[in-house]
Amino acid sequence: MPGRLWTQAEAQYVRDFYPSFGSAFCAAQIDRAPYAIRMYAKSIGVVSASRVHWTAADEQFLQQNYPEHGPEFCSKYIGCGRDAARQRANELGFSFKRQKWQYRKHQFNQSFFSNNSEETAFVFGFWMADGCLTRDGLDFAQKDTRILDYIQVLLGSDYPYYLNKDNGVSHLKVCSVKVREDIKKLCLFDLSKKTSEARYPEDVDHRSFIRGYFEGDGCICYSRTSFSFSITGTPEFLWGLQKQLMSYCDLRQTKFSSPQGKNGLVVVLRYYGNRQVSRIMGWLYGDPPEDGIFLDGKYAKYQRLLG
Repeated sequence: MPGRLWTQAEAQYVRDFYPSFGSAFCAAQIDRAPYAIRMYAKSIGVVSASRVHWTAADEQFLQQNYPEHGPEFCSKYIGCGRDAARQRANELGFSFKRQKWQYRKHQFNQSFFSNNSEETAFVFGFWMADGCLTRDGLDFAQKDTRILDYIQVLLGSDYPYYLNKDNGVSHLKVCSVKVREDIKKLCLFDLSKKTSEARYPEDVDHRSFIRGYFEGDGCICYSRTSFSFSITGTPEFLWGLQKQLMSYCDLRQTKFSSPQGKNGLVVVLRYYGNRQVSRIMGWLYGDPPEDGIFLDGKYAKYQRLLG
């Protein structure tokens, strides 16, 4: 059933009073829902300014509720913007100290990256390949949602992931200042320059870390009669990773190649030949995988190609 159409008188009322008095005030005068007022004002380009007219009842409500419940709770009751409620509370000297554990909507193991374990190394490696640091936590991005499902299991997370329909990439975001700080401690570089200055970490389980990174930014290919193994990253990062492959897989140093248009900021490490690729995959995954911390995509492809 279509909604009630807006009259010219209602539209003019919104233009005249919404900027100063907000949605709750307008809704009471013209018999519309506050949400409908806000959406209609947005559609006609009317923006709500900071609340100007504060009643004694509004300020009393802030005094009684703002310190415990904060700006979002108060703004919904009073009928103003969250920022307006916060600004007026600050002017009146009211402060809100959020108890984070009381307001967490989704749960996960916030101490996950505090432990130096194989699971931590795997997720950290995958995040280094296909993740980023957000203002309040971490973001994991992948087209293959099975990987995100697996990350959720390891994190003990009930956060949903969402699909970006423009590029087909799904994102799993977890919010925690503690996790954000733990990741910063694990990294040896400025995280704001992760795509250009990433370096290989020191104190990690190398096999699990490289396996996680390979799941995000690695590839195994078959051409005619032989395999090739490739992995992408910054030169300094891949030099640290290559040293681990040389040590554990008895490989020689090989030169990096640079994709066209990357100006050497991003390079590719490749090893060719069945013998070398078998050493790498055997070390990364075991035969069969020993610890269970793996995804079956690339390993299954390798097994199919062997068969």
